[in-house]
Amino acid sequence: MLHSATLAIDIEGQLVNDDSDDNSGSCSSLKTRLLLRNLISPAGYVPIDISGDYLAQVGATLQAEFPQIEVMPVIADFTNSFDIPSPNSS
Repeated sequence: MLHSATLAIDIEGQLVNDDSDDNSGSCSSLKTRLLLRNLISPAGYVPIDISGDYLAQVGATLQAEFPQIEVMPVIADFTNSFDIPSPNSS
């Protein structure tokens, strides 16, 4: 696992050539997976999107891929305030 400063540099180096257009919503792309693979003991991950169906699919996929990380999807619009859930485990 990488420490935060090394992780930031590593992610930046790997994403410079990322041509994906997925820069909004719950970020189910390479960027999220890269981050989740390299975090040390994350408390959880909160994907946020306005599409409930899409979010359910992304949440289930990420939870299956990262069973050690609590995935807590939130259906929300960034133009309005919303609550972010707290993880159940510590």
